[in-house]
Amino acid sequence: MSFYSRTNFEPAMEKMEATGLITRTVHMSKPPLKVDYQLTDFGKTLIPLLQFISQWGMETAKINNKDTVDLINYLPLIVHLQTF
Repeated sequence: MSFYSRTNFEPAMEKMEATGLITRTVHMSKPPLKVDYQLTDFGKTLIPLLQFISQWGMETAKINNKDTVDLINYLPLIVHLQTF
């Protein structure tokens, strides 16, 4: 996740924990401190959706002769489709 800095990673993880998508376990047995995150059963319900989005991205990239798809370019379309 190279696009995440510690500044925006931690608040994002806190939000996912607060909504019940992940659990956070802090291991303080020895330095350095270790933190593990795990999907909850509720969080695992997102896996099929994320797999579908991943597949869509790969197919879209292939159609456009690119290695990846920048989903930010598709956000206006996604927001528009949600109004239907």
